Amino acid sequence: MQLSVRLFASLREAAGASFLTIELPDNATADSLTAAISETYPHLRELGAARVSVNYEYVNNDHPLQATDEVAIIPPVSGGSLPYFEITDQVLTTESVSDLVRSPECGAVTVFVGTARRTSQGREVEHLEY
Repeated sequence: MQLSVRLFASLREAAGASFLTIELPDNATADSLTAAISETYPHLRELGAARVSVNYEYVNNDHPLQATDEVAIIPPVSGGSLPYFEITDQVLTTESVSDLVRSPECGAVTVFVGTARRTSQGREVEHLEY
């Protein structure tokens, strides 16, 4: 089967494209997909902790793939080396969160502020994973 695989962030940049097309056997899994990509595209060998998403859901390595699946590979968020956290009963603000990680050695600090939408792809949103 032939799959079109969408790439995000650093993987997209390394590939120089938003999509890759890869040929896989009919019994392919998420794990065999990442192995085939590493073999076919040597500059993408560092898939490491990247996650495979099938039809808008993260899947395990043994998840079977179908030719009609919408497949994406999403690398982990990069940056930072120390685990910063704070338990507080104070109101969180973008500044209070930024202050935990801001440093002269850092090039930037990004803080996501938002709410989950009620539905996505026609399904109720139950939780978010990061």
